[in-house]
Amino acid sequence: MTTAQPLLQVFGVSKTFDVPRRIGAPPGKVHALDDVTLDIAIGETLGLVGESGCGKSTAGRAFLRLIEPDTGEVWFDGENLTTAIPSRMRTLRKRLQIIFQDPYSSLNPRQKVADMLAEVLSVHKVCPRAEFPRRIAQLLDEVGLPASAADRFPHEFSGGQRQRLGIARALSVGPDLIVADEAVSALDVSIQAQILDLLRRLKAERNLSYLFITHDLGVVRYFCQRAAVMYLGRIVETGPVKDLLDEPLHPYTRMLRAASPVPNPVEARKTVQVTGEVPSPLNPPTGCHFHPRCPLAKDICKQARPTVTEMGGGRAVACHLYG
Repeated sequence: MTTAQPLLQVFGVSKTFDVPRRIGAPPGKVHALDDVTLDIAIGETLGLVGESGCGKSTAGRAFLRLIEPDTGEVWFDGENLTTAIPSRMRTLRKRLQIIFQDPYSSLNPRQKVADMLAEVLSVHKVCPRAEFPRRIAQLLDEVGLPASAADRFPHEFSGGQRQRLGIARALSVGPDLIVADEAVSALDVSIQAQILDLLRRLKAERNLSYLFITHDLGVVRYFCQRAAVMYLGRIVETGPVKDLLDEPLHPYTRMLRAASPVPNPVEARKTVQVTGEVPSPLNPPTGCHFHPRCPLAKDICKQARPTVTEMGGGRAVACHLYG
């Protein structure tokens, strides 16, 4: 947990999705999130990392109530989002925004940029209609695009420029918290750096907080202050980025770090032996979800779910090796 005043607090959020009956198989449930608890301070960037399919994107959407969690609570700036009525959520949407992974499918191909941004300004009553052109030009300049971009369609932009448009749309309502869902994973490395620098500058200028969802530990080290590691819908470790990546506690975090390439051919990295495939969220393992792949698993790991152990220095881990 962070010592700063939390802007977002998540307590025990779980989410399952019904799987319809298939030929030769009974209906089931995908266990996407399992008792997720975390917080984000004002002005902080929290990185949420894990393998593809672990539930990171579902978590980001559940925190914003773009999908409804089954259980748990989400508090934003002292207000319970999970019990907020629709009219109140519409007001809070101005303070809670998201940047999507695919910068093309998240934009309406039939709308010019000016129309897209004007729609947001109109729906949320950000400013009088007469001020729309000035406000749109200001937003485009803020994300590094010329004012002439307002008269173009999304297909006329590159991937990096489209992501800048997504950022401009998120900024248009003056948010306090932005969920960046794999916001740079679809971009070239050089463009990734430009977008990350843009997000960092906007954070300083607007005092933004970010939930930064990614699978790239290098991006986490560069961009985030704290990180939470997710495996099969559960948070297994949290802590300051440098401590978590330099001295990982959970065997899964060690595996992620060992799998992350090092941009130095001289530096050797210890290999972590991990066997087996990621279990199906349709039928997650009992006890610790990671025990079928963990080289350090004990009998208790197969039977009991590990509780979160506070390790000091802002670090916490859910593993039977500790506590």
